[in-house]
Amino acid sequence: MSDEKGILNPAFPQNLWENNFIPGDNKVQVDMLLTYDTLADLEKEIEMGFKEGMIIDFQQLDKLLLTLKKGK
Repeated sequence: MSDEKGILNPAFPQNLWENNFIPGDNKVQVDMLLTYDTLADLEKEIEMGFKEGMIIDFQQLDKLLLTLKKGK
């Protein structure tokens, strides 16, 4: 978690997040790897609404990709 300037808040769990976008035939595979220091950090993030936040993120990504596709 960070503020609007991107400064991390050490009170929240941190993770290493890697994204890879792999193009295919008329689709893109999104490969995500999140690495946590401890299981407790992962569990805390899940309790804080990680799943719900990711659903919103993917909905936004879908909208962006549709916009980019229409722009061609």
